[in-house]
Amino acid sequence: MKELVKTFEDLPKIAKIILAIPCLDIIWAIVRIIKGVAYKNAVTLIAGILWIFPGCFVCWLADIICAAIDRDFLFMKGEEA
Repeated sequence: MKELVKTFEDLPKIAKIILAIPCLDIIWAIVRIIKGVAYKNAVTLIAGILWIFPGCFVCWLADIICAAIDRDFLFMKGEEA
């Protein structure tokens, strides 16, 4: 699972932005869930679960902004424990 998370985090900027548009942003929610489980991070796991519903309506904008300025996505920091 860690390899999958690493693959998504290493995507080019344009691919991250495309995957952050409304309705496709659910992909980043799933990546958050996987990362939360893989790294045993409860905050990332809960954020991923909650990101599924509002992510399609509001949170996608935060993901696009983070991708555009080459920042880590919200609640996806702190991988290695």
